[in-house]
Amino acid sequence: MNWLTVKDLKSITTTGNLFLVYGRSHPGNSEWLTNYLAESEKHKYKKYRSTTPFECRAVLRLLLSRFLNAPPETIRIQETKQGKPYIEHKGLFFNVSHCESSYLVAISKVGRIGCDMERLSGNEDIVSLADYAFSPDEKHACFDTGDIAVNFTKIWTLKEALLKASGTGLMNNLSHLNVFEKLQQYRLNFNTFSCPDNETASLVYRELPGFTVEPRYFNLDGVLKNEI
Repeated sequence: MNWLTVKDLKSITTTGNLFLVYGRSHPGNSEWLTNYLAESEKHKYKKYRSTTPFECRAVLRLLLSRFLNAPPETIRIQETKQGKPYIEHKGLFFNVSHCESSYLVAISKVGRIGCDMERLSGNEDIVSLADYAFSPDEKHACFDTGDIAVNFTKIWTLKEALLKASGTGLMNNLSHLNVFEKLQQYRLNFNTFSCPDNETASLVYRELPGFTVEPRYFNLDGVLKNEI
């Protein structure tokens, strides 16, 4: 995977149809990024122990502001009943994911999109998790060949990315959903890749007729600059 390292958000070009932006939370970002959140978001993210979800949301707003040419704090981000965030009538689709200290923002100009990023600690009971969440085909793909932990993380992130792209979110009876069948049934494109700090991530997206979608990958390196 070719990640283009950039020092600030203004270095991210907006030409193209699909963008992924990877970043790391940093204490130096927190104070000024607060200025770009809605009041409800400020209240919500105070409850988190980690600043990563808060920084992820602020960076999402800053990126959307570049595409929409609008002040980031004025963009109205709504949520479906299933908790999927969206903006109305803007021709932009987005999704986010985060681990303990890193986050991923995906933005598409073409169609709905879902992303998920995970890093295993090494203490997970993979067999039990697969029994709970994977279909028989998924379990075969996980355990039959190769590195079980790598296989598990790829399938897990792909499954979550599919659910997020569809707007379903996490559901009961995950083992009843076969991600391989659904991707083929709905003709969705997907990528699974390694992030700059070796997290595993998956992207699920729709490609409409007449559009060529080539994801572009940006790695925000270091402390973000307050340049807005």
